[in-house]
Amino acid sequence: MPRKAEQVQDHQLFEYSPLDTHDIRLLELLPSLDFDAEIHCTVSHSSLEKHPPYEALSYVWGDSNYTTSVQADGRPHHVTKNLELALRHLRLRENRRLLWVDAICINQQDVLEKNDQVGQMRRIYLGAEKVIVWLGEEENAGIALKFCSLIQNGVSISRFQKEVGKNGLTIEEVWSSCNSLFGRPWWTRTWVLQEVIHSRPATVYIGNIQLDLDDLCAKYSGYQGFKHTHNSIQRDHIVKFDIYSSVFRIEAMISTVEIIGWRREQRMTSEENHDPIISMLSAMHMSRFQQCQDARDKIYGLCGLIGDVDVTIDYSLSKSELYSSTMKQMLLRYPESLLLVESPERKIDSEKLPSWVPDWTTSRSLVPAIMSFWANEAFCCSGGSDRDSNEYMDFKPKFHLENSTLVMRAVQVGTITRTSFIEVTFGIGEGYQDTMKVFAYDKNEIETQNTSDQNPLHKPAPSTMTMNNSS
Repeated sequence: MPRKAEQVQDHQLFEYSPLDTHDIRLLELLPSLDFDAEIHCTVSHSSLEKHPPYEALSYVWGDSNYTTSVQADGRPHHVTKNLELALRHLRLRENRRLLWVDAICINQQDVLEKNDQVGQMRRIYLGAEKVIVWLGEEENAGIALKFCSLIQNGVSISRFQKEVGKNGLTIEEVWSSCNSLFGRPWWTRTWVLQEVIHSRPATVYIGNIQLDLDDLCAKYSGYQGFKHTHNSIQRDHIVKFDIYSSVFRIEAMISTVEIIGWRREQRMTSEENHDPIISMLSAMHMSRFQQCQDARDKIYGLCGLIGDVDVTIDYSLSKSELYSSTMKQMLLRYPESLLLVESPERKIDSEKLPSWVPDWTTSRSLVPAIMSFWANEAFCCSGGSDRDSNEYMDFKPKFHLENSTLVMRAVQVGTITRTSFIEVTFGIGEGYQDTMKVFAYDKNEIETQNTSDQNPLHKPAPSTMTMNNSS
C-alpha cells in the first residue's frame, strides 16, 4: 500500500553532486532474483556526446504526497509509488539495466540544473537506444489486448461476438477494458508527446505485458473503427457514416493515441527521418487536452517538439509570466493564436492572466476542433489571397504591449446586437453542425441589414465566422 512520505533525516538521503555543462545522470538498476526485494541502483554522470547505451523511461509520476524509497548509491531516495512499481517491473534478474529517469537523474530541488536538464530533454530521448513506456499494472489490459488483436487480424463481427461469449464476457465489458487501457493517465501527460513522437524504438510495459508502442497505437485505431461499426449495426442493423465522422474524424484528430501513432509512422517512413519539429500553434492545439502537475510544463513539455518559437526554460518564472511571454511570441508569428484564448473552463480572474493570454491548463477551447486545424484559412478575412503578399502588407495585424495590456490595430466590422450561450461539443456530427448553424444564422441576419451595402466588409466578415459555410 502507498504511504505518506516518510520522515528521513536530510543527512541520510541521497546527495547530488553538481553536473558539468551538458552532462546528464544515468541510473544503473541493479538486478535481483526476488521481485519484491528493495530497489537498489547507482547513479553516475555521463555525456550525451559519448552515446551511452541507455533506455529512457516515460511514465506518470503519480501522487507526490505518497512516496516510497529506493536505494541510490546506498542511500534512500524518495520516489512516487508508481515509479517504484515501474523500476520493479523493469529490473532484470541477472543483468544491470542503464536507465534515464527524470525524478532521479535530475535534482528537482535545483532550479538552475532543472532548467538546463529540461532543456536537454529532446536530446535525451532522441539519444536513448529505446524508450520504455510504463502504463501501470496489468489490471484488465490483457482482455483489452486480446480482443484488440482479434480486431487487428480482421475478425468478423459475428466471430468477435462468439469469442466474447466464450470468454464469459459481455461486449460492454470488452469495451470497458479497452477504454480503461487507452484512458490511462499516461496518454494525457503533456510530456509524452516529446518523449515518444520520434523514430526511436518504444516498448510499452503494462505489468508483465510488453508490446511495441506502434503496435498498441495500431490496435487503438482498429478498435475505434470496429467499435463504431459494431455499435451501428447493433443499433440500426445498418452501418451509418456521416460526413463528419468519415471525412473529418474529429474524435481521432484529438486523440493522443492517434496523434502518437500517426506522428511516429511519419518519422518511420520519412526518407529524411529528421527530428520531429512542428509549429508552436500546432503543438498547442495538439496538446490542449494534455495534463501536467506543474502548469508551466504545458509550455516546457512541448519545447522538444517546436522550432519556430524560442522558449527559454526558466522555472523561476510564474505561470502568468511564462504564458504571457509565450503568447507574445506566438502572436508575432501567428495572429490567429487569439483563437486559443477562450475556454468555458477558464475562470474570470484565471490566476492573474491577461485576457489575451490563454490559460493552457484548461482542456477546452470555444473554437470547434475542426476549425482549430484550419485556423490560417478559416479565420482570414482576405479569403484565399496570400496574406504575405505586398498587396496585404498594410493589413497584417500589428500590436504592442502597454504593461500587460495588448493594444492592436483593428477594423470595425459591426456592432454586436445579441449574445447567446452555445455548447461546443468536441465530437462528430450534431455538435459541430449545431455550431455551424449558429454562425450561419448570424451571417444571414448580417447580410439582410440595410447598412450592408455601405459596409464593404459585410461579406468577408460573416464568411470568416462560418468558414464559407452558408448551410
